[in-house]
Amino acid sequence: MASTRNSSSLELPPVDLNQRIGVLTRREVEGRLLAPLLAGLGREFGAERVLRVTRAAIVAIARRQGPELAKAMGGSSLATFRESLIHWTKGQAAMAD
Repeated sequence: MASTRNSSSLELPPVDLNQRIGVLTRREVEGRLLAPLLAGLGREFGAERVLRVTRAAIVAIARRQGPELAKAMGGSSLATFRESLIHWTKGQAAMAD
């Protein structure tokens, strides 16, 4: 049976996913899943239309996740941001000086 839930009410992964697997690993997994899905949807419904809808959804997700991530990290100061960089470099995915 098809779901009638609005896309804005879909549950997203917990904010602590970045802390558990690292931001870059998370984004790689998301990209590997989304790329073929979006390609297929683009062939069926038109690439421009699919990318326009996808772009809007990703921007909305980012705007919602930003404040959630800042709260989980303990604030939105530069010092707090610097401390959060460990999640970007988890598994030596990205190196920072």
